[in-house]
Amino acid sequence: MVIGRWRLRAPRRDRRGGFTIVEVLVAVTVLVFGLLALVGTGALITKMLSRGNRSNRGAFFALERMETLRSVPCNSLANGSATLAGGYTVSWQIINITGGTARRARVVSTYAATLGTPRADTVEATILCIR
Repeated sequence: MVIGRWRLRAPRRDRRGGFTIVEVLVAVTVLVFGLLALVGTGALITKMLSRGNRSNRGAFFALERMETLRSVPCNSLANGSATLAGGYTVSWQIINITGGTARRARVVSTYAATLGTPRADTVEATILCIR
């Protein structure tokens, strides 16, 4: 249809809908970076859980030794150390408190952390000598 000098055209219906290759590449790039971030976060969480587990076991071994020392009569308390399964070492020191009937016990649990660096957990308590 012609109106004056202008010709009106019907909109083209053969135009295909969809995405261009550039849009697809941008979407894939964003998706890849998101997945890489997710994998990196998963690895970090696994490392932190492993470190927490080792620390928890070290503290457990130290507290277990402390309870053992509390059950021993005061005149039998002595310094010592023990090597446990999993690369844990527990050492304890008994300190006489002057002017009293108590002993101070310090228990140190040592273990290998990430990349073999040593870590230690220390527990200290006073043991009353009533027997």
